[in-house]
Amino acid sequence: MNWLSNKFAASLLLTGLTAGANAQAEASAQGTNPTSDQSFAVHCGRLLTGDGKEYKNGWLLVRNGKVVSAGDQEPPAGTRTIDALSRVVMPGIVAVDTDLAPANDDAYAVTPDALAIDGFDFELRLRDALEGGVTTAYLSPGRQRLISGQGAIIKTSGDDLVERILSENACLRVNFGDGGVSAPAVFEPTIHPTDDDPLVPARVQTPTARIGMLPELRALFAEARRNAEVQGEGTIENRYDPSALRAAVVGQMPVRAAAWKATDIRRALMLQKELGLTMVLENPQHIAPLAEQAQAQSVAATFRVPAQPGRRTPGSEDRRQKRPEPRLDAPARAAAAGMTIGLAPSAGVPLRDYLMAVGLAVRGGLPVDNALRAIGTDAAKVLGVEDRVGVLAPGKDADFIVLSGDPLAIGTMVESTWVDGKRAYERKNEQTLLAIRCGKILDGEGRVYRDGVLVVQGSRIKAIGEDLAIPYGARVIDLGSAVMTPGFVDAFSHLGLAGDGQGVPNGASSQLLVEAIPHDDPMFEAALAAGITTVLTSGKDGGLVSGRITAVKTGAADRDAMVVRDIAGQRMVFNAIGPDAEKPLRDQLERGKKYAKSWADYEKALQEWSGKKPTKAPEPAPEPTPESTEKPAAADPVSGTWEANIDLGPFQLTMFFDLQLAGTKVTGQVRITVRDRERPPQDISSGSYKDGTLTLEFDGMGGETTLTGKIEKDTLTATVAMGPMGEQEITAKRISKSGAPKPTAKAPTSRPKRKKDEDDGKPKPPKTDEGLEPLRAVIENRAALVVRTDRGASIAKVVTLLEEAKVPYVLQGAEGAVDDTAVLEGKRPPILLEPDMVRRDGNKLVNSAAVLADIDVPLLFGTGSCADARYLPLHAAYAVRYGLGPDEALAAVTANTAEAFKIDDRIGSLAKGKDADFVVFSGDPFEPTSRVLLVGCNGEIAIDHREEDQ
Repeated sequence: MNWLSNKFAASLLLTGLTAGANAQAEASAQGTNPTSDQSFAVHCGRLLTGDGKEYKNGWLLVRNGKVVSAGDQEPPAGTRTIDALSRVVMPGIVAVDTDLAPANDDAYAVTPDALAIDGFDFELRLRDALEGGVTTAYLSPGRQRLISGQGAIIKTSGDDLVERILSENACLRVNFGDGGVSAPAVFEPTIHPTDDDPLVPARVQTPTARIGMLPELRALFAEARRNAEVQGEGTIENRYDPSALRAAVVGQMPVRAAAWKATDIRRALMLQKELGLTMVLENPQHIAPLAEQAQAQSVAATFRVPAQPGRRTPGSEDRRQKRPEPRLDAPARAAAAGMTIGLAPSAGVPLRDYLMAVGLAVRGGLPVDNALRAIGTDAAKVLGVEDRVGVLAPGKDADFIVLSGDPLAIGTMVESTWVDGKRAYERKNEQTLLAIRCGKILDGEGRVYRDGVLVVQGSRIKAIGEDLAIPYGARVIDLGSAVMTPGFVDAFSHLGLAGDGQGVPNGASSQLLVEAIPHDDPMFEAALAAGITTVLTSGKDGGLVSGRITAVKTGAADRDAMVVRDIAGQRMVFNAIGPDAEKPLRDQLERGKKYAKSWADYEKALQEWSGKKPTKAPEPAPEPTPESTEKPAAADPVSGTWEANIDLGPFQLTMFFDLQLAGTKVTGQVRITVRDRERPPQDISSGSYKDGTLTLEFDGMGGETTLTGKIEKDTLTATVAMGPMGEQEITAKRISKSGAPKPTAKAPTSRPKRKKDEDDGKPKPPKTDEGLEPLRAVIENRAALVVRTDRGASIAKVVTLLEEAKVPYVLQGAEGAVDDTAVLEGKRPPILLEPDMVRRDGNKLVNSAAVLADIDVPLLFGTGSCADARYLPLHAAYAVRYGLGPDEALAAVTANTAEAFKIDDRIGSLAKGKDADFVVFSGDPFEPTSRVLLVGCNGEIAIDHREEDQ
């Protein structure tokens, strides 16, 4: 089966054509030939070529992604040289087994045409693999069927998806272990059953025991040899393409035999000998008594080193356990018998620890030379790709790694990983100072530094200016005529909120987004590579009160470094017109003001109580409760905010339950949003929680409503009786636990109260309401209220109301203001525009950004998407193409957004003391031919494309 004929063919072809066109365009812009000679040399302290040779002060010469020479030969004069004199250089690791393609097993026991390559995500950046020095990797099909499919071999990095595939039909996987007899019964219904052709029960698949494996496999291979019928004929269990079976039985495709126990290995060797198969044993942990036989039959083996550093190892508690234990010495026993072997870490061990796993195999008795070959030249032979990888020799792929020390030493780390002559990974070493010199630095606030220098210390900017003296000891990056800007900011994004197989949820003001967004979300990568270092992220808009806005970094090393501001704003949707149409918006503001005032009063009272002068904290926090000797109360399964969505056909209803548990009694409120309107909160008239069952009564959509359901952890599964609307099944998630009560005190004892137990008059903080915290931040001038509004009349109402309220706000969309700027009533609020800012109106093009910029309205740009956040600079460039000034466009994706959301103390411009977030372009930022050369986030070089620019 040709992989290019499957469902990915069109996308791969398009990617290849696009990449080729881009390369041609860039080459034309530079006046160079895209196939021109690209050479460099690596001067190595120790050069291990992978074939047993070692060179002190050796040289590795690379040209156009291939090895030209490796050894003592010095490169031609003028060759660009990489200094690795204090490092060890060796071939990239060839991983003989991985779990990079999470393939699901089919229901059928025999699926030889299933391809592991179909389960691999080429968009995923394999950080762990590259960090561990893995440049070539085996992808396994499913592992729990008799014949589960074909494995594949890929490179772990590369721009051309097709070139990354070394083999899509590398082997046929056969399972001689438990998985070979674990296929479920399959139900194959008759489409139109009759008396002659009735429905039959589910069919039990064979084999059902190990004793039946060999007869079954013999029959399958014999049938494949005889029968050349096309796919789709025969009985339903044989409706697969048998070409892989035929290729295996005639020696054109290796068979990868999973066999852990000695009995399984013996059966695999018996089948290999009978049919003359080319065979590789997969993880034969009990190979010792059969190693010589396997070697005599020219059978190779792959081993997963059975150790998991830093993790608990399950099992082994039963002294009568009969399951054979894995053997750390299994690779050594196989190698001692002369078998060709490959090594890989145990399942679940990060690939970044690959070399440590190899070191443990040496602990088990494997000689060091054998161990290094087992991840290099021997591993390549096992996978059948020795003509390309595994050794540094002329004509082979320039896949190599630079190590900090001896390959198997505990402290050795991979400094950099190179695939096809391109640096795919570089370890970020701590530097005291970093100085970057560019032809031009645009600081985001209108200043331009010619021959500018940016000095970074830690995560902050230490200095910026023209022709600055470089501090002693600083690492210097000289980028010639390149142009630097602040890191770009997407003012409206959903990045970080998409789940595996799930879309972005609707936003809610009570959502604690910083707890939900992973700092290493792979979707951040594309945005970061395009220069977007910060996103203002929120869920999708729903009713009047929509999502909380959180400002996060896309290139942060951990969660703490990711968060710029946990509450950067509150989103609302308002397009109502008519008399007093703004009342719901005004009511929400009044709720927020009342809540903010309760905190202001508390802080004032607390300051007076403590006798200190009032000081305004930028983000006041509740006073911590006094220390207590009481044991913590049991976990509260009910208190907090719960969210449920109900699909009622023509519209969707969203319910929020703000609950409080005291004993078995449940109190609180219910908030219901239908379409864009939120009903006033309704008190719960009756509520209880007993034996895991929650019962609530409240005024719902159709009058009195009853909810009854079970709670497991933070999930409520319930039935809601909604009067005339009938019963609805719902699933609610607890999105906040802030409503949980404080632990109750113990009953008083006869001992006298100590002084510290007595009421000393200290003020008590108000109850935290996560649903109102964003509005509190807005009212306290720590965040922005973003109102999506388009109609001219509604824009005028919003502007009037919010100007009177004196709160920071941003209008989003505001098409009515573009058509008639008078609706802004002379005010100049920031306006957030999405990508479709240039549109045709009759015979003319209208550039909303340019129209608003002409009346001095601060502009903000946002994408309103996840993966497509990478196109933010493109949308800004498009606005420039049709009339927006480049300075105004740059401000829209940097300083304006930071200022509007009150995070300009950290980001948005390049100035001393601010976060060192920057982008370096090969030319002017909004020229379509300009490329991103360097991206810095929190002072670290997060993206480095300089090698590609050579």
